[in-house]
Amino acid sequence: MSPSSATRHRAVWAVPLGLTGLVLVLLLAVGGWFLLGPDSDTRTSAADRAEQLARFAPEQNPHAGRFYVPVEGRSAGHTACLRYRINGGQDSSVKDFRRTYGIEGPGRVGAAIPRAVADGLTSHVPAHADLAFTDIDEGVRRDVYVVYNGEGEGSATESGARVYVHAEKP
Repeated sequence: MSPSSATRHRAVWAVPLGLTGLVLVLLLAVGGWFLLGPDSDTRTSAADRAEQLARFAPEQNPHAGRFYVPVEGRSAGHTACLRYRINGGQDSSVKDFRRTYGIEGPGRVGAAIPRAVADGLTSHVPAHADLAFTDIDEGVRRDVYVVYNGEGEGSATESGARVYVHAEKP
């Protein structure tokens, strides 16, 4: 092999190795940006989008001074489904939940939970609720279903409950 052919041989290998290294560095940079990018904390989750549509997001209820965090939430089109866990007690009750989100009016006892709620959430959703409330907030119809964990309905420190929300914006 002549010196010029050896140099040419090395040059042929240098281009693919350099290009491979460059592609690898770019892939790592893009992957790191997606995982650790400056807006990673500001990306909305499925529950955040569902809260926004249902008008349950904290910034939509600044008067409340507090908010409940959904255990699960999903939205599709103009429909949102949310599930909340209320621990019970003076600071976390169905009464406080209703006050926080301005859900007024009398409750219906023994209401059926629509199939759309079960279809919208991945967790088990019972067929019936102990109480149900319906309201309209800025054009969004919100149906709220309460399933108590035990005795305590109506007491000052209500028992824990699971709250299911089905919201639709026409």
